[in-house]
Amino acid sequence: MTVDSPASLRQRPAGNVGRTRDLGRDTRILDAALDLISEQGPGAISMEAIAARAGVGKSTVYRRWGNLPDLLADAVDTITFASVPTATGNVRDDLLEGIIAASGCMDPRRQRIISALLSAGIDQTELVRALRNRFIDATAAAMRVAVPERADPEWPIGSIELAAVIGLLTGLPHITGHPIDRADFERIVDEALLPLLARHSR
Repeated sequence: MTVDSPASLRQRPAGNVGRTRDLGRDTRILDAALDLISEQGPGAISMEAIAARAGVGKSTVYRRWGNLPDLLADAVDTITFASVPTATGNVRDDLLEGIIAASGCMDPRRQRIISALLSAGIDQTELVRALRNRFIDATAAAMRVAVPERADPEWPIGSIELAAVIGLLTGLPHITGHPIDRADFERIVDEALLPLLARHSR
């Protein structure tokens, strides 16, 4: 999952003289930051480690970002979430396909990044807040499209159903020891989400 260089609000502006800034290096630096987040979590990363992974000098990184939180925040901002597929009317299949598409968690590296960041949420509040909100909102939107008859227009925000899905998406790999695959998504829907929905519809 190589990232595209964003129009950063945190990155230092390029100088007015000298060579034009190499945007390819921006992408390599951001991609390196995400690699390290996926492998170590955000708390164990340094600017020096990111520079080494990106294959650039420390000065190259510091010319672009003045501090680690800004760099990590820009890297996290490059993670995007797909729009929700159109519902077919089959609740089970719409939940399955919608959650797969919206979460993007079929990509093992992306899955590790999201899990690492959300697990660090208490200590890394500023870093993960936007990602957490986007991840939860995308997953909630997929559930809402698949189950449109819910009376509460805010559902599933704040619901046990959404909490179960988010918890399993981020926690199941730690229990099974392997990245989530399609069979795991099917288990999440069939063994957790659908029974919860059935219980609350009684």
